[in-house]
Amino acid sequence: MAPLVALERMNWKNGLGLCSLLLGLSPATWAHHSYAMFDHAHKVNVTGTVAKVEWSNPHIFIWMYVPDRTQSSGYSLYALESGSVNLLLRQGWVRDTVRVGEKLSVDYYPLKDGRNGGAFIQATHSDGSVSVGDRTANQIIDATAGGTR
Repeated sequence: MAPLVALERMNWKNGLGLCSLLLGLSPATWAHHSYAMFDHAHKVNVTGTVAKVEWSNPHIFIWMYVPDRTQSSGYSLYALESGSVNLLLRQGWVRDTVRVGEKLSVDYYPLKDGRNGGAFIQATHSDGSVSVGDRTANQIIDATAGGTR
């Protein structure tokens, strides 16, 4: 049977299923949830001041000014990625869990390409409280890294 004839005989449910399967196999679909860009074998800590919080989906980003004597500005800007707004809300976060101007000590998995930033693990606030990032992602990273942390 010619491919065109086969498509004409396909009902809309089968067609929808086929389209979903093809989209699901797309590299772009899988890349969104990939943790391959992070160095899972190394947990890094930086202390700095929150410059910006992007509280939006698909992932929140916390931008921090981290002191750096090698820069003329005296700091480097770090981008730290965590889970979705919905996921973090379910873990107890609220919009101002991390506030602009706040000093934090942050543990993260660095980017493999050496840029400043990575996958947010947790932040320790100046009062000693700890805000944990995307627990599910951290568990996946631990499993793929053989549990090294």
